[in-house]
Amino acid sequence: MTQRSHLPNYLLYQAGAQFLERRGFCKNLFNHWATGRGDNRYFTFPTRGEDLLAMGTIADGVFGDYHYRHPVYSTYRAAVTAGFPGLEGGLGRTHAENSLRPLVTAILSGQVSDKALASLRALRGTEGDRLLGLWLRCGLLAAETSPTDFSLTSCGSWFAGNMLLQLESALARHFPV
Repeated sequence: MTQRSHLPNYLLYQAGAQFLERRGFCKNLFNHWATGRGDNRYFTFPTRGEDLLAMGTIADGVFGDYHYRHPVYSTYRAAVTAGFPGLEGGLGRTHAENSLRPLVTAILSGQVSDKALASLRALRGTEGDRLLGLWLRCGLLAAETSPTDFSLTSCGSWFAGNMLLQLESALARHFPV
């Protein structure tokens, strides 16, 4: 099996992001742009202390510390067709996962505040500073109105999943099983 290069998609994504931003669109999610307010209520609900009932494939639902996702369309559709609501189950987040939840939410919403970065700084040793420095050097985050508030760049948007994997890895090192 041959691997296809992601470079053309990455370059087109960057060009599209620049095109939208030059025309007044602002990022309101790691991969969505909007004009006007565009306050991104879907990914920011944890910052408001809200639960979220999500239906449909790849929809993420959260009730307190319980998180579920419907990862496979065919499984979801078969359950719904059979008269079931399509809920496949989920997982309860641990205390350690809850500690990084504000930062995960911030990355997904494209706005990383100093308050969200507090959970990163709480990681053992210099791990948090190392990750933040890496993300800044790689151009994944850009300073906003203050030196402690950042927004996800279009490059950061492309690599948001990688940033979350890096957080997960740092969390595993900080809270070994």
